Amino acid sequence: MRTAIFLLCFSVFSATPRNVFSQNAKIKIDKDQTVTVDEVFDLIMSQTDYTFIYQVDMFENFPKIKLNKGTIDANILLGGKAFLAVSLMLI
Repeated sequence: MRTAIFLLCFSVFSATPRNVFSQNAKIKIDKDQTVTVDEVFDLIMSQTDYTFIYQVDMFENFPKIKLNKGTIDANILLGGKAFLAVSLMLI
C-alpha cells in the first residue's frame, strides 16, 4: 500500500510542465542598463502583478545585472542568463 501511494505521488508531482505558465509575462526594458537585483524585482513588479517578499538588505552585496533593451519573458529574466552571474558568484 505504501508503495502504491509513493508511486502515485511521484507520478503526480513529476508531471509538471517544463515552462511555468504563470511566468510568461513580458517585461519591457527601455534601455541598456546595469541594475541591482532589487531593481530587477522592482521592474518586474511594476509591469506585472507579481509580488516578491524578501529582506531589504538580502541582495546588498550581489553583483549588478546587465539588461539589454527589448522585451524578455519574466521566467527567463528570473531564472535565465540574467541571474547566471549571480548564481556563479554564490558557488
